[in-house]
Amino acid sequence: MIERRRPYNSNDRIKELGLKMPKGASEEMKLNKGTILKASCDYIRQLQKDRDQQQNKLENAAKHYADRVRDTVKVQSM
Repeated sequence: MIERRRPYNSNDRIKELGLKMPKGASEEMKLNKGTILKASCDYIRQLQKDRDQQQNKLENAAKHYADRVRDTVKVQSM
């Protein structure tokens, strides 16, 4: 009985992934299992890339402000 439910569970999760995709991406292609999985992987990669870029921006901003604080402290201590 469990073996019969497994494909249904997989199919349900794939359909759910298709529904979670951004509308622009899912409207342009025919949604089948393969395209849903590929589009999901592409979308996750893009999200990871965006996250990494944001993290780099935050780190650079933090370094910049730390340098400014350090410079301000130097000037004040003179």
